[in-house]
Amino acid sequence: MASIKEILEKEESSTGSIHLYLEGIFWKAYLQSAYRLVRRMGKLKVTKKYFKVVDREIVSVGFPDSALLKYFKEDEIIRVGEKNITIACDIPLEEYSGWFSTIPLAVVDVPTVPEGMQRISCQHPVLLKIKEFNMETATPLQCMNFLASIRQELHGNL
Repeated sequence: MASIKEILEKEESSTGSIHLYLEGIFWKAYLQSAYRLVRRMGKLKVTKKYFKVVDREIVSVGFPDSALLKYFKEDEIIRVGEKNITIACDIPLEEYSGWFSTIPLAVVDVPTVPEGMQRISCQHPVLLKIKEFNMETATPLQCMNFLASIRQELHGNL
């Protein structure tokens, strides 16, 4: 998946294209590409989020991979990479900033600690063990044993 910084660079240098990124089973468009996609396809759920890494709000919109050929003809899809395509689109951006400003910022739910549970420090020994465990190189059996040992430790400490 492209990073948000790479997506911003592409959007800022884009002229007349919709850039789509495959994220899981959804094609997603950001910023001007999202605007063009909504203008071309109609009703889609647009989301605006604040990205700390680039210190700005970004809009995005998506649709399932299974609907790609429903919305676009095969001959207008230009494959840029395994998970990136471009579609030529001459929709002007004069109304983009007004459209962007009307989209509400998504509210991020901050999880609360349920009643009766205690909040633990990020320096808690169990959390440190989880953080240090290299799951990427462990076998499934090693992962299962690790999880069992963490569970046993938590039950012993409760």
